[in-house]
Amino acid sequence: MALMLFFHLMSKGQPYLPIVAVCWVGFTLIHLLHWAWIRRHPRQLVGTSLRTGLFYCSNLCVTALWLPPDPLLPIWLILQVIGAFIMLGRIWGWGTLGLTLGASLWLLGRLDLSAYPNVYETLCFTMFASALMGHIYVARFYYLYDRLQEQQQALQLLASYDPLTHALNARAYYEQSNAQLHLCQRLGLPVSVLFVDLDHFKSINDNYGHAMGDHVLRQAGMVLRECLRESDLLGRVGGEEFSIFLPNTALESARNVGENIRAALESLPISFHEQVLRVTASIGVSCSPAHCDPPPLLERLQQRADQAMYEAKHSGRNRVVCEGFEAVAMS
Repeated sequence: MALMLFFHLMSKGQPYLPIVAVCWVGFTLIHLLHWAWIRRHPRQLVGTSLRTGLFYCSNLCVTALWLPPDPLLPIWLILQVIGAFIMLGRIWGWGTLGLTLGASLWLLGRLDLSAYPNVYETLCFTMFASALMGHIYVARFYYLYDRLQEQQQALQLLASYDPLTHALNARAYYEQSNAQLHLCQRLGLPVSVLFVDLDHFKSINDNYGHAMGDHVLRQAGMVLRECLRESDLLGRVGGEEFSIFLPNTALESARNVGENIRAALESLPISFHEQVLRVTASIGVSCSPAHCDPPPLLERLQQRADQAMYEAKHSGRNRVVCEGFEAVAMS
């Protein structure tokens, strides 16, 4: 565009052609270079805003003070307003409008405008209309960006959490637990794993229907979350099976957590459509002590907790069994 204007002015024989051409071509190249810099440094918001703001201010000063008087020069300044909205946002855009309008009025004040009786009204209307369109464009962009962020967060929740119990799904649970396990191993901290299985859950679905079974799972998930710390990880790894990763937790403390969960589930009356049930759980516990050599894998800890849970099942259910210990009957 700058080159087209350059050759157009050459054909008209304007006396100040070199200055105008250099400014137009120079500003165009600087715009392109600045746009390329912003694309390579999108996260440096403060530096980008300062550089762009200084560039626009210097552009306005050069246009108003250096270029020869011309009634068409404010058209170039209008582009500064649109560019400021797009590149810097609404606050800088309206600030640039004020600077641009002042520079344009000062520029036109140096000219004989008798042949242009409505130039000031046209200039003000055009600049404010451009600023309004820039404001609407940026506001629409922010709105769509916020909607996109919300949808990405919703997809992240769907990809990581079980929608019924609000526990982590199996993939997310094992991924986050492995990360926690490696961190605890580097720090020399003990970790424990609990495996929780609801007792006689299949009979609940068979006798009361799957709607009741889903309600039981929701209530069980709520109880499990309430019994855990924020640093603990809860995952639903099967139909009625939950796994819990406890960082910086020794075997005895993990057994106490399991006992709290068992007692909370046993004492919770679950009502659904005028039907009341009480649910129990069998819980297995495994532990990796501090400075364990060699450090166990999460799959191995999970397998040991699963075996302890089956020991609890075979011993009568509704109990907590630690690996290497026999089940103790619950009163």
